[in-house]
Amino acid sequence: MIIINESKENPRLKIWEESRDVHSGEMFMALYAEDLDEGIIVGYVDFSIYNDEAFIKMVEVHKDWQRKGIGIAMMDWMIEEYKWENIKWTMTTPEGNELARSIERKYGKRIRYN
Repeated sequence: MIIINESKENPRLKIWEESRDVHSGEMFMALYAEDLDEGIIVGYVDFSIYNDEAFIKMVEVHKDWQRKGIGIAMMDWMIEEYKWENIKWTMTTPEGNELARSIERKYGKRIRYN
């Protein structure tokens, strides 16, 4: 778990993950971002890890908290948390949408798109 506090625009966040299930060696994970001031979940990432591949299935940030760095903070947390495993990240978000463009600007080719 990490807590970030960067600016007035970015709420204080608690970011944590939960293992939801393991099936045939694939770990199904959920990552949450909670605004500590409001006490509510403001972001969510659904992903799974199998061998050396991570599949990002969904990245959601509540509309009232978008454009405040929450999605990028969650992505940073995941990449940092699993960097020692040399994970190859794949994102199912269509390339070219706003989220995919902002992620690509930050991470370059470290994340592939399906």
